Amino acid sequence: MGGPAIAIEMAKGQPLAVIVALSDAESLRACQSLLQNNHLKVATTQDVTGVELCATLKNVYAIALGMADGVGHGTNMKAFLASVALDEMAAITKALGGQQATVYGLAGIGDLLTTGFSEHSRNRTLGEKLGADADWRHFLRTNTVEGVTACRAISELVKDERTPFPLLAMIHSVLFEERPAPAALRQFQESFSYGG
Repeated sequence: MGGPAIAIEMAKGQPLAVIVALSDAESLRACQSLLQNNHLKVATTQDVTGVELCATLKNVYAIALGMADGVGHGTNMKAFLASVALDEMAAITKALGGQQATVYGLAGIGDLLTTGFSEHSRNRTLGEKLGADADWRHFLRTNTVEGVTACRAISELVKDERTPFPLLAMIHSVLFEERPAPAALRQFQESFSYGG
């Protein structure tokens, strides 16, 4: 299961939509029928790999969106980062055997926006602390932040790909190479070129 589903909102019964992935079509229909109700809508796909990758990748990229918050950048910069993140998520998903279309639905863009913009997201909050030069290591010791381990794992999985992933590389450099987030974001923004 993937998609934009902040737990505290679910617990309050607020409306939401998720996506369920199973390889067997009959089981998929049964799962949808079992879970769907007036406030929870359930989309379906047989792209299990794509949903798994989106669920992992959105955590990594939400850290970058949080960095923008911590540095004090506005919505324009966050939208730019989210757009680049989406492109990279699609390329990584395709390279690792998932369907790019999955990235442009609930599992990808839906979950990325929720995780990257919600005040309840631990991954976004870690990024905010990185950007603000706050005690992010303490936050990491006291909270589960899936994006950190995921960043290392995904970076290793795609290291031999011909396609560059500059935003992923920037996040990795901040988390594991001691680069200050404000400088890393500034250099990323200055050096990034669409189609170049």
